[in-house]
Amino acid sequence: MAARENQVLQISLVIAALVIMVLAGLTYWSFSRYQDQVAKLDAAQKTSTEANDAKTQTDTERKMLLAVIGAAPTDTAAAVSETAKKDFAAYAALIGPAQADNDRTYKRVIGGLATTVKAANDTVASRTKDVADKEAEKAKAVEEAVSRATKAEAARDTANTTLDQERAAYKKALEDQAGNQAQLVKEKADINAAKDKQKADYERQLTDLRGQLASARREVDQIKGIVNNYTALTPATSGGKILWVNQRDNIAYINLGADDRLQRRISFSVYPPGTTDVSKTPAKGKLEVINITGPHSAETRIVENPLGDPILPGDWVHTEGWQPGHRGHFAIGGFIDLDGTNVDQTQKLIDLITANGGIVDAHLNDKGKEVDAAGKLSSEALTVETRYLILGSMKGEGAAADRVGGTSNMLSEAKRLNVEQIGLDKFLDMMGYSPTQAGGAAKPGAGGDSDFRSRTPAGPQGGSYYKFGS
Repeated sequence: MAARENQVLQISLVIAALVIMVLAGLTYWSFSRYQDQVAKLDAAQKTSTEANDAKTQTDTERKMLLAVIGAAPTDTAAAVSETAKKDFAAYAALIGPAQADNDRTYKRVIGGLATTVKAANDTVASRTKDVADKEAEKAKAVEEAVSRATKAEAARDTANTTLDQERAAYKKALEDQAGNQAQLVKEKADINAAKDKQKADYERQLTDLRGQLASARREVDQIKGIVNNYTALTPATSGGKILWVNQRDNIAYINLGADDRLQRRISFSVYPPGTTDVSKTPAKGKLEVINITGPHSAETRIVENPLGDPILPGDWVHTEGWQPGHRGHFAIGGFIDLDGTNVDQTQKLIDLITANGGIVDAHLNDKGKEVDAAGKLSSEALTVETRYLILGSMKGEGAAADRVGGTSNMLSEAKRLNVEQIGLDKFLDMMGYSPTQAGGAAKPGAGGDSDFRSRTPAGPQGGSYYKFGS
């Protein structure tokens, strides 16, 4: 009976062991499945997180880009594109001629502005470098003075330590050492005084350099202001327009007069209405003022009037030498020949400019040397107010050879001051000057001094008159 009970117990133990093994296997399999599902869940969460981070970064970069170009975070791509097109149209002169659409960028606009002030910024950079050099010299001097003072203090401390250790036995040596200490203190005081004097000298130098830097910055601001005044120089600046035209008598009337400080003999070029750049637009005709008829009216002689594009009421008039309330500044270089006689006519060009209300800051004398408006030798007669450096012939032959050196110096000075250069023929065209004005008798009815008489716009019955706005 006991043997049978033992056998049943053994069988029960075997069955229990088998059940435990099966349960263990099921538990391991379930745990493995759980780990796989956890790993997949972690991978899915990581992918979702990365996608959200990418979207967040993309949104952030879009907002940063919109902020950089000055757009609102809520602006659409179409709105930003339309704003950019308007900006590119407004700053077309800075972008350059006829560029492809994908090359019209804010970067080109910024580049155009940077070029305008580069020369002035170079001056500021040079002054800044001078200040930095002086600061470095000052720092080095102060460092050397501090080093000497430190060494003196170290020597004094060594002497004091030795004195304390031998005080009892070397009283006399103590007294001698005290004298040495006094000498070291005096030397330190002398070093400190020298250091203070040197520091004061460097402070004065630094103040002077800061003053020079401030002066340079004021000059840069002045240059920027003058550049801004002349950047958009158009016929609209003077407000001059043709009011009446008498084609039969070769006479035209304009809306500028005594209150505008207009003078007789001033020449004008005639441009179609809406002209935006006289340096790139050829004049359609030329006028010369022969009589001031009122506060805002004057009679002019028509010098050039092409048949294919005649001068009409409403056309704009413009000259580089004169603007209402402003006197243009100019410089003259090279060999000046106005009428093909191969004789230098610099003085004649000066007279023409001054007759039109302009000022000649610098020109070359008979020896080819640069002189100022008073005729005195000067290598710095050009100023930041000089509008154009007018260049005649530079072939370097005959009489023109004497003017090459002086003209070269004026070109360097003009480059430093950012003064624009212009050829003689182009300048005369912009002034409204015609070679027929250089000499010869005036034709009857053409505005000569001896035969012209004051006329008023009398309407169609007085000749082939046309009125602006009719």
